[in-house]
Amino acid sequence: MKNMTLPFLIVLALLLTSVSPQYGFAETTLDQASIDLKQAIEKQQQAAKNLEAAQSKIKKIQKEKQKTTRDIYALEDNIGSLENQITSLDQEMLALDKEVSTLEVQINDLNEQIEQSNAQLISLEKQSSQAEDNLHMSKESLQAAIERIESRDSLIRERLRYMYTNGSVSYLEVLVQSSSFADFLDRFQMLTTLIDHDQDILQANKSDYEQVALQIIEVEQQLAQLISLYDQQVITKETQTLAMDEQIAAKERQLEAKDQQEAAKLTQVAAISKLEVLKQSKNNHIAVLNKEEQVLAEYTEEQEQEMIAAAALIAASKKTIAYYQGDKLRYPLPETYRISSNFGRRTNPITGKTGTMHNGMDFAAPAGTSILAAESGRVITAGWVNGYGNTVILDHGNGLWTLYAHARKGGIQVENGQIVSRGDKISEVGTTGNSTGNHLHFEVRLNEKAVDPRDYLDL
Repeated sequence: MKNMTLPFLIVLALLLTSVSPQYGFAETTLDQASIDLKQAIEKQQQAAKNLEAAQSKIKKIQKEKQKTTRDIYALEDNIGSLENQITSLDQEMLALDKEVSTLEVQINDLNEQIEQSNAQLISLEKQSSQAEDNLHMSKESLQAAIERIESRDSLIRERLRYMYTNGSVSYLEVLVQSSSFADFLDRFQMLTTLIDHDQDILQANKSDYEQVALQIIEVEQQLAQLISLYDQQVITKETQTLAMDEQIAAKERQLEAKDQQEAAKLTQVAAISKLEVLKQSKNNHIAVLNKEEQVLAEYTEEQEQEMIAAAALIAASKKTIAYYQGDKLRYPLPETYRISSNFGRRTNPITGKTGTMHNGMDFAAPAGTSILAAESGRVITAGWVNGYGNTVILDHGNGLWTLYAHARKGGIQVENGQIVSRGDKISEVGTTGNSTGNHLHFEVRLNEKAVDPRDYLDL
């Protein structure tokens, strides 16, 4: 602003000093003009200091804003990571729930298997006990039959020894040697009884032998059955032991799965808590950023007004030829580029504020693209303007200005006061100031008021 205002004031002072003094009035006027000039310079210097302080504050806010934006991106990344972690934990917990349910079903099946095995084992033990009792009774019956046979055999062997000792005597000899008929009858009766007794012994022995043979077969069968029952009992016990081992292992897996589930729940709770903290931190950062952006927007509006006022002073201090005669302005770039934002109300891409007035038209051109004068005119601004970055303003006369903003660092190709022709290169596309990317911000102002460039450009 200092560079813009001072030439005007100097010109004003020179004009005042050129007036011839008449009757002391001119001298008084000159003194007053000197005083006014001095005060104006002091005000201008103070304004320059204020503007410099404002610029410093804006840069600080912009840096803080950039840092806050990076912090928000980092927080959003952390939040996204935690959300993914929570989703993963949810899936893990579902898998663990399914595993626990499967193990519970497996344990229930094993319990039923053990119960069936126990019932089978009890039945086998009863059968085994009954088989042992039957086998014991069969052994006793067999032993009694054997003892009876042995007793009869003893009698027969005794008679045989007697006959062998006294010689063989036939039943006929015993009868012939009878002393009387009565003796004969007695001898006959005795022989008959002896023969019957021998037959009974033989028959009894035959019956006992048959019984012993059957009992031997029965005992062998019972013994085989008992062995089979013992084998089944062993298999059942082994099956039961295996089922119990599997049940224990299943319960251990179930406990392990529940422990994992509890750990997953704790981790999830911690992740959710951390997520809430990060979200709150993000909200706080956004609130701070919004406040800073609001302050920045206010500064931007103030500096725009100061820029226009300074340009007006410079334009007023110099007479500009009326280059503009109402014809269409030329396209401000060497070739056609996409219009990324039109003139009018919009959402500010920097502050996010809705309904913000956009005083120009944005062309999305690559960095370094030549920016051309839309019409011949005088340079009234060529330098840094807050918000606009590196800016060139041309005065085309008849109250018409054109503004070219956001030129790259070192991209301005003209100087204040320079006369340029239509189509001359005046700067290069960049992204300085409040900009979200390389582009040309182009304004048309009529009597310092922004108007829609579409009404003036040859598009």
